[in-house]
Amino acid sequence: MDRLVDAGLVQRRIPPDDRRRVEITLTPRGRALAPEIIQAQQSMLAWGAQALTGHDVAGVLAALHAILRDSPLADVLGVTPG
Repeated sequence: MDRLVDAGLVQRRIPPDDRRRVEITLTPRGRALAPEIIQAQQSMLAWGAQALTGHDVAGVLAALHAILRDSPLADVLGVTPG
């Protein structure tokens, strides 16, 4: 999140009525980039779907889960450590 803030793409705001919350909003620059980001995401998903056509998707996902399960990012990715 810090990198997005530093890049001027999002801004943080702490509401005065609840300082436990942090609101994140896109800046005008972030909103301008949103369509480009969405298009890139859609292109990557289409490429991935095409690349996996005819392959054992469940097996690929199981292998990725096994690899990520013990990674330092397991908690961030929501993967239960093994």
